[in-house]
Amino acid sequence: ANIRVSEAANEAIIEVNRTGARTSEEIRVEGLQLYLGSSEVNIMPDEVLEAGLKPQVVYDIELKTIDGEPVYVTNGLASGRLLWLIPVDIEIETTIDAQSGEVIQEEAPWWEFLFVYHGSAASYYRN
Repeated sequence: ANIRVSEAANEAIIEVNRTGARTSEEIRVEGLQLYLGSSEVNIMPDEVLEAGLKPQVVYDIELKTIDGEPVYVTNGLASGRLLWLIPVDIEIETTIDAQSGEVIQEEAPWWEFLFVYHGSAASYYRN
């Protein structure tokens, strides 16, 4: 795992197996354990893609605290077909518990139930 600090952007990047998560909150490492504030982070950024995300290309992962708990918030773009005919891309925002890896919340367009996803797994686009 690598941790880089960007003073210009006032954030740190935690990178594991070429998958990075940014955070502007206080992080620390004790032994082999990562902490966000005083909370343990058990799931690393590369494991977020295995957390049950819908097929999409994740272009942003942020580690932050919501209601006192560490979470990852991912933003991704999913390709597929609307009404099984019209090719479209949709934006998906997913919140994942950084301690258990469970998907807490997922936001997609209301008409997502009419959308058929291409692909079978989430991937990470590294820019």
